[in-house]
Order: sequence, then structure tokens, then C-alpha cells
Amino acid sequence: MRAQVLRVGEAWDLLESTLLVGKQSTILDPTKQGLETFQPRGLKKEWLNWVQQDYKEQLDKLQTVLNEKVQIFHNKPSVGTKLKRWDYSRVFGREVKVPECGSESDSKKMQERVDLLKDAYKNMAPINSDLKYD
Repeated sequence: MRAQVLRVGEAWDLLESTLLVGKQSTILDPTKQGLETFQPRGLKKEWLNWVQQDYKEQLDKLQTVLNEKVQIFHNKPSVGTKLKRWDYSRVFGREVKVPECGSESDSKKMQERVDLLKDAYKNMAPINSDLKYD
């Protein structure tokens, strides 16, 4: 992920520092007589700041949803749903044929799956949502 983000940043830098340097804009500057030359605005830095912020926001949202939804499996009375599966906006939706992977008729097998999920969640390392480039 970091390598791809940096490659895009380098492409922005190449565009500004090599390809557009000294080029004249096609927009007339009314305060000056003639065309204005290109002035770099730091697109690489803007890109890196935007990706860093968006990456953190998205990971934090995912962690919040996971923390909220895993409570379903802990049999707490404060959790209002009895659903064993959730799907936001059919993100993971697909046409399935029998057997459907989202349901289990054998409650013992379903409980094993739930226990595996709870164990995996308990052993999950904390997520560091900060994207660092250095």
C-alpha cells in the first residue's frame, strides 16, 4: 500500500517538477499582460496528506463497525439484534446455490463457527490506522 501511494506521489512530483515547469498556462491572467507560467502547488504533498487522512478514517470506521457487530456473538442483552450475519449494502452479496454459506442448519456447527470468530477477534492485534511514509 505504501509503495503504491508513494509511486502516485512521485508521479505527481514528476508532473510538476519536470513536465510542467516553465510551461505557459492557457488561461490569461487579467492582472498581467499575457499568459501566466505554471507554478507548482505541491500536488505530491497534497496527495500524501489526503491518502493518509482517508486511510485513517476508513480503517477507524471499519474497526468501529467490527467492534459493534462482534457484540452480536457475546449474548449480551443490550445488543438488539439476533442476526448471525450482516451485510452492508450487499457489499458481499452474490448469487449462491445450495448450500448457502451464510446459514447453517446444524446449531452445533454454527456455534463452532461463532466460537472461532470470537477467538479470532479476541486474538486480533490492535490496528494502527496511521499510514506512515518515512
